[in-house]
Amino acid sequence: MSVRDLLLLCHGDAKADDGAGDMARALKSRSKRQAQKLGAWLQEQGHAPDIAVASPAERALVSVEKALKAGGGTARSIVTDQRLYRASVVDQVSALSDRAAPAMLCSGHPDTLTDLLRHLAPDAPAMRPGSLAHVRLRGGALGKGTGRVKRLVAANDLPDSFPFPGPGWPERRPRPAYYYTQSAALPYRRHKGAVQVLLVTTSSGRKWGIPKGICEPGLSPQDSAAKEALEEAGVMGRIGAVRLGQYDHAKWGAICTVAVYPMDVTKVLSDSQWDESHRQREWVSPHKAAARVAHPDLARIVAGFRGG
Repeated sequence: MSVRDLLLLCHGDAKADDGAGDMARALKSRSKRQAQKLGAWLQEQGHAPDIAVASPAERALVSVEKALKAGGGTARSIVTDQRLYRASVVDQVSALSDRAAPAMLCSGHPDTLTDLLRHLAPDAPAMRPGSLAHVRLRGGALGKGTGRVKRLVAANDLPDSFPFPGPGWPERRPRPAYYYTQSAALPYRRHKGAVQVLLVTTSSGRKWGIPKGICEPGLSPQDSAAKEALEEAGVMGRIGAVRLGQYDHAKWGAICTVAVYPMDVTKVLSDSQWDESHRQREWVSPHKAAARVAHPDLARIVAGFRGG
């Protein structure tokens, strides 16, 4: 008899409606961490899903995304389905039956997920915010009474730290392993025959640096750097294939390694187009830029830059 694994993820608590409507309610910070802990647990158990089907509500989408990334996957496997927003059992079964992958991750409200869980396994306990049910289905069907709950896991019962660099390693860190691999863009242009680089302030406005961030799972370091340049500096351009260098900095209780790539800027967004226009940005020479950035290793990389 064939079997099929089904994973039901219940998102944690969301913030109150700020006027944008229920669909746009954001997850609380602790709820994001709960989703990451559940994703890491799935990876350690070898149960990472092939595909994720989620409600279009922001709190559901973010929960699934956080879980997948912490579990070694990417957001590319997420499929949204309107039927999963405050869905009936029939709607949830229909949404899941449309997917042929052997393992699925579904996120929704505790009461609707409990209804689905008890449809599959009548004696199952209720689902709570920040929990995950692993259900084994007989014959791969989604019929009444065809499931058996292998495990119902509450995120609050899992460790608060994550294995680094991956499952089975003894070191544990406060954030998922992928947080500690980062990339940065060094945006540059030629102005009046001279090379200039673009500096931006941190979100607090207290320090100067270059756009950088976590290497997005599923993206190359170069593509992640380009994404950060667009978000943090409001610029687009051609990212170099070869890194200029790398440096380490302390964050989240450990050391992050940042690879730096040159970006030949082809477009600068106006403040009205730039999402993070609360930052300051300024074109300066590499020499002046090196004097402004706080990290000495980054300063050396910038000081030695001569353009692409």
